[in-house]
Amino acid sequence: MTFQFEDCEVVAGTGTFVFVPRGVVHTARDTGGRPMRGLLSPGDAEHILQPVENP
Repeated sequence: MTFQFEDCEVVAGTGTFVFVPRGVVHTARDTGGRPMRGLLSPGDAEHILQPVENP
C-alpha cells in the first residue's frame, strides 16, 4: 500500500502500520497487487472517503 502525503510518499509493506494524524491530507492506493486491509479510527469516518477510479 502506498500513502501519498503533501510532501512525501510512504510505501507500506506487509505487516506495516501507518499512523496518519487527524487532519493530514493524504491518499492511499494498493500498489502490491494483493488484498489490503485498513483501519479507520474513530468510527463513522466513511463520510470523508472519496473513491477514485483506477487509471
